[in-house]
Amino acid sequence: MLQQPNHPDREDEVLRLYYEDLASEYDRSRFNNSYGRYIHSQERAILSRWLGSSETQSVLDLACGTGRFLSFATAGLDLSPKMIEVARAKYPDKQFIQASASNIPIESGQYDAVFSLHLFMHLSQAKIQAIVDECYRILRPNGMLIFDIPSALRRKLISYKTEDWHGATSFSLKDIHQICTGKWQVKELVGVNFLPIHRFPHVTRPLLLPVDKVLSHSFLKLVSSYYFVKLIKL
Repeated sequence: MLQQPNHPDREDEVLRLYYEDLASEYDRSRFNNSYGRYIHSQERAILSRWLGSSETQSVLDLACGTGRFLSFATAGLDLSPKMIEVARAKYPDKQFIQASASNIPIESGQYDAVFSLHLFMHLSQAKIQAIVDECYRILRPNGMLIFDIPSALRRKLISYKTEDWHGATSFSLKDIHQICTGKWQVKELVGVNFLPIHRFPHVTRPLLLPVDKVLSHSFLKLVSSYYFVKLIKL
């Protein structure tokens, strides 16, 4: 099932155009290499732990892209029809919704869980808040929202400078609590990619992965490159 998009705002339009151009080669260029597989392994392990053993029945992959993690979801939403086209080829039996993540054409209380990866980092805090509020609306009581976001502390420590909108947004722990606005409980937070793996030789990356997972889940997790956040709807 493919539903039609809402009228996108400026941030939506920038994202849509960017990913429309990448859709056909996205999987190959982003994840068919040692760095992409390194990241994918850590992300999949977290989703498997948080979603794989749960009793959730209805799960939305918000900004599903080409469907990298649609095996964890019953439906996928994306603004880009070309991304959805690639995802549908992989998962023809899934439901797909073409729409903005901040204006989801779904009735309230329809999902047990929503996860959204590699989206918030591209958006303003106001836009992120709108999406989080929309997720609150479509989730059932005690529903789960999972998202990832770059670590503001890590970026401060390494004097990271953004060049444009792409991946420009990072959050501190305070920022995460701020978007909860009394409606969510921060249930769990874990890091991803503690080591600066892009600086290591390709051949060593698989060997470093177990070490990275331990460090990213330790007391050092807030200085990982980014973290996964699990919120529970109150």
